[in-house]
Amino acid sequence: MKTPVHLWIVGSVTLLWNALGGANYLMTQMAGDATQAALTPDQWAFVEGLPLWVTGAWALAVWVAVAGSLLLLARRRLAAAAFGLAFVALLVTLAYEYGVAGALPVMGPKAMAFSGILLVVSAAQWEYARRMLRAGLLA
Repeated sequence: MKTPVHLWIVGSVTLLWNALGGANYLMTQMAGDATQAALTPDQWAFVEGLPLWVTGAWALAVWVAVAGSLLLLARRRLAAAAFGLAFVALLVTLAYEYGVAGALPVMGPKAMAFSGILLVVSAAQWEYARRMLRAGLLA
């Protein structure tokens, strides 16, 4: 079956989106000056104070989403599972940050709104890959 154009477009856009997430993750973990300068001291302390398992869930969310994009472009059925795992890892990360650690007062409403956007995009990636799997476009 010929690959529909929308799969190439969605795969490419999600790869770019998820690669930006990977770049953000790397910059934060490497404690780059630009990353620190973009945050207040309290925000940076919050990020630095996250438990290792939360940072691990964040890494899983980011890098498995990148893999999901690559798998989608390669038309592999594992793309749906990768996007699903990335969504769950993101959900765990944000549930801890906002539900347990109280990120809202420190990070602010813009960060929370962006986190909501991340959840919606992550869920949309997962749903798209599942639809492509059901349509028989992923092998």
